[in-house]
Amino acid sequence: MRKHFFLLASIVAVLFTISLARADDTVKLSLRVTVPKDTPDDAKVYIAGNLDEVGSWKAQGKQLTKDDDGTYSLDIDLPKGKTLEYKINRGSWETVEKTASGDEIDNRKLELDGDKTEEITVKQWADKGDKSKKTDAPKLM
Repeated sequence: MRKHFFLLASIVAVLFTISLARADDTVKLSLRVTVPKDTPDDAKVYIAGNLDEVGSWKAQGKQLTKDDDGTYSLDIDLPKGKTLEYKINRGSWETVEKTASGDEIDNRKLELDGDKTEEITVKQWADKGDKSKKTDAPKLM
């Protein structure tokens, strides 16, 4: 009986240590996005970025959830010690975020050195502004 108890206690201790080690390897990002007023009510909003967890620059990397107040949010665990580069879009690079004047924006960057809350505002979507301005895919670093 004692042997079984000791074995069970040892297994629990090892599993607990492993779970703590995994927790130390990630950070939680809470992302809150305010979108332009002309965003369609049924729009799906995504984060696309350089890390696998956000799609490795696929436009539909990770979908955000529309909240009751019209903002979009995402809570996600990301690898600690990395730099997240990202952009917000509505499912394609033709609907990527732009400046208020419709110009391309640089990739947003966030150092993942601890849990973070990011609140950002999309000024304009590529398909809603000046159609003569070219939409570029993200800058891959």
